[in-house]
Amino acid sequence: MSDSDVLNHIYQEYGKNEPIFAKDLTMIGRSPSYIRQSLTRLTEQKKIVRYSQGIYFIPKESVYGEKFPLNFNKIIKRKYISEKKEIYGFYAGTSFKNSIGLTEESPSVIEIVTNRESTRGRLVNIGDQQVRIRCSVILINKDNAKILQFLDLMNRMSKEEASSLNKDPALKKYLKKSEFKGSDVLEYAGLYPAKTLANIFKCNVFKYFD
Repeated sequence: MSDSDVLNHIYQEYGKNEPIFAKDLTMIGRSPSYIRQSLTRLTEQKKIVRYSQGIYFIPKESVYGEKFPLNFNKIIKRKYISEKKEIYGFYAGTSFKNSIGLTEESPSVIEIVTNRESTRGRLVNIGDQQVRIRCSVILINKDNAKILQFLDLMNRMSKEEASSLNKDPALKKYLKKSEFKGSDVLEYAGLYPAKTLANIFKCNVFKYFD
């Protein structure tokens, strides 16, 4: 099997401008060592681009031959949050607050809760960006991810902040559009410290659920 075969396999599996994690690449009849060496050669041949250690992509090119950069969000989404129909993580902290309009602050460190981490929190560097990853209180899946994301938000805020959100239109809008119910929140709330449920009541959010 040649480097061209490896490149074709990668293209068929991932396409262009999608993150490729070297450790996840498997090919029948080829060892991980061979695949890593092939990725190095393909990088030297400018057939693929090395984003950072262990992360590669096949670049898209403009009509003028300019290579488009790989979107950072694609990397962290596939690595820590979801791939196709599988969900194994979610954004947390300021990243999540910003996404639903609870703050205009942009996070300097992106925070993610994921099944792919076993510690209570550590910093990792992906390219030039720092990401704080931590484990979940329970296995994350497509059915509970949004519920756990909301409960994590409630758990991580102070009682003063929770009280201030009582009439926040952004929180109301988010919960009105949410795909979970108040009963779902109560089902999982016991997995978190007591202050989580206390903050939920301070926010008076159950009136927003159908």
